[in-house]
Amino acid sequence: MVVSRSTKIGTPGPRSRPQPPLPPLPPSPSIAPSDSVIVKPLTNKFCDTTAAIALRSLPCWLISAVVHTLVMIALAAVLVPPLLNGPFQIEATFDDASGDEELICQTLTVSTQNAVAEPLSTQEELQQILAPLAKPAKLEVEPPKGNLSGDPVLGMIGTAYRGRESGTKETMIERLGGTPETQEAVALGLKWLARNQQDDGSWNLKGPYANGSRRENHEVATAMALLAFQGDGNTTEVGPYQDEVRKGWYFLLRQQDADGCFYRTGYRTHRYYTQGLATIAVCELYGMTRSPALRRSYREPAVKAIDYCVKGQGMTGGWRYASRADSDLSVTGWVLMALQSARMAGLHVPRKTLYRASEFLDSVGKQVPGQYSYQPRKSPTRTMTAEGLLSRQYLGWKRDHPDMVAGVNWLLLPENKLDYTKNRDVYYWYYATQVMHHMEGEPWKKWNHAVCEKVPAAQVREGDEAGSWDPRQPSRDRRADEGGRLYVTCLSLYILEVYYRHLPLYSDPFVYLP
Repeated sequence: MVVSRSTKIGTPGPRSRPQPPLPPLPPSPSIAPSDSVIVKPLTNKFCDTTAAIALRSLPCWLISAVVHTLVMIALAAVLVPPLLNGPFQIEATFDDASGDEELICQTLTVSTQNAVAEPLSTQEELQQILAPLAKPAKLEVEPPKGNLSGDPVLGMIGTAYRGRESGTKETMIERLGGTPETQEAVALGLKWLARNQQDDGSWNLKGPYANGSRRENHEVATAMALLAFQGDGNTTEVGPYQDEVRKGWYFLLRQQDADGCFYRTGYRTHRYYTQGLATIAVCELYGMTRSPALRRSYREPAVKAIDYCVKGQGMTGGWRYASRADSDLSVTGWVLMALQSARMAGLHVPRKTLYRASEFLDSVGKQVPGQYSYQPRKSPTRTMTAEGLLSRQYLGWKRDHPDMVAGVNWLLLPENKLDYTKNRDVYYWYYATQVMHHMEGEPWKKWNHAVCEKVPAAQVREGDEAGSWDPRQPSRDRRADEGGRLYVTCLSLYILEVYYRHLPLYSDPFVYLP
């Protein structure tokens, strides 16, 4: 193989983050550190008689072969050095953070003169070249803790977002219990969002609509609006809202810094809420995009966003308001959904990160079987239980896991049902709807009955805010001040898009795909 001068080859993605370089390789016995080939002359003196006898007993053809080989080496020593004017370099690191002992290539540089470019054609060729340098596998003394044995996300790679496609969407609405009213509500809600997009492509939490949030966060508002459009199948290349999605991403990608962080505005507690929502959105966009050129352009920001989440994981395995600090289930749920969205799009997330998140869930779900609390030693709530159960589903709990069944049954009690007259909490409904959707069967039928009837009925149908959901009417939402109208509207849209937004985790995806 002939390669061009200063050709660099690297593997993109989350495994290519900078690592400490390997120590220099020891020089080959026949190649000096200066890269010059040195042929050591044969000595005529032997250390013992046995060696001399052995040499004299060699057949003539073997001696001839050895001599000719030495002549070829000598010619190489004369002819090869003038052709080389630069070093051959391999820079590589081990991806210890992923839990897999794999060699990740950063750069491969070959310098030659007057050569014809012929790059490596496949990743497999590169791996063959690097195979001799691979780090030996580590002996596992004890299997890692956690609940990833089932790992249902692996079965969704390549199909997770296909329910949003035209044709498939209609099939899934019919099979999973959607109605014309749910789809009409989605259409009106997206129109309201489109009307409230700013000139720079962003959305705001405070307004210009009525009943906005007390605090502003342009990045969260933009990510939430994009998720609503993408949940209905719109990307920058397909759908009736291509322009809105394109403008929104033009704004949001400009907010991401070199480390992958999207947080720019908002209260100090917003950092990982912002990061989680924006990472879900960019990973979905990457997974939904078909154009190879566009996918390449979205891959880098998606990988950087994932890497920022992984590096910021807290000491107890979850996430909260600052990097590598304490944890709570509210923030952890959003970040964990971001990492699972990345995996469904085919992007790498270190398994060690997921195991540690599972351990955090153990710490907030140990008081009552199937129920979860905001932090350890706090009382379980229905909102945190819904968020915890969805996290467990993505991390490998099966549908019939005893604690899963207990938690789902608790959420289906009359006092925990979806109800606009009292205890209104769209944040809780968002997570609980997804849990029941993945459970299917009786839990989904019971929950979906309320979704179909009550969520569209509460939508504003007249005036300037037609298509939105009022955070204070017909009753006050628990986060009316913190989230405001856009927040409540986007979560309501996610609920009504649930029929096709994600395929059910526990079923063969091709049961639903045409």
